Amino acid sequence: MYKMLSNRMNLEIDDTHVSKFTRAQCKEAIQILRPMYIQLYGKDLTYNKKNKGEVNTMILQTTSTQIFETAHILPKTNTKYDGLYSRTYKLKVTVEGPQVQPVGMIIPQEELKSILSEAVPDRQFIFNINNPVCKEIATILKRYDIPYIELDTEVVAENLIQYLKEKIEYYLYEVYKYSNNIKIVEMELSSIKDEYSTKLILK
Repeated sequence: MYKMLSNRMNLEIDDTHVSKFTRAQCKEAIQILRPMYIQLYGKDLTYNKKNKGEVNTMILQTTSTQIFETAHILPKTNTKYDGLYSRTYKLKVTVEGPQVQPVGMIIPQEELKSILSEAVPDRQFIFNINNPVCKEIATILKRYDIPYIELDTEVVAENLIQYLKEKIEYYLYEVYKYSNNIKIVEMELSSIKDEYSTKLILK
């Protein structure tokens, strides 16, 4: 192609490359190549002209953490039964989205922190509604108006982090009214001392 353009444009072969073309030479090359492109692909060349002063949209990420306490009953594994646990968790949430001008933020960090503090349950008993022991505990909690959370699955980190994702997305989109351009791309639920963690990666 460059040999052909060299002949048609009266240029030395070493100077025939788009990186060396002037604006006028680019237009000339397009005029030469356009009929060939149409013949080969059955359609004309297209391109989006950038408006003067238009700014490229940057896709960035921001992260916030939330520490919370909970109690739950671990399921039986083989012959081992760990029973009722009280745990302190650290949840780290990363959201991704376009950089909004003129401020240049994805989402104000204080708002992301507020979303986490409202969505993440603190000091609540979380239980599997299919567990009879948990049902008895829930009955007592209900009698004294103590809040609790029901899950239709075992309360392990892998299920808990998915429950938290749904809660955070509800506050993000329904309460704080952010657009779907902002998405949760990663969540990590870990012990307060980072001894273990579970990640939910959504990209």
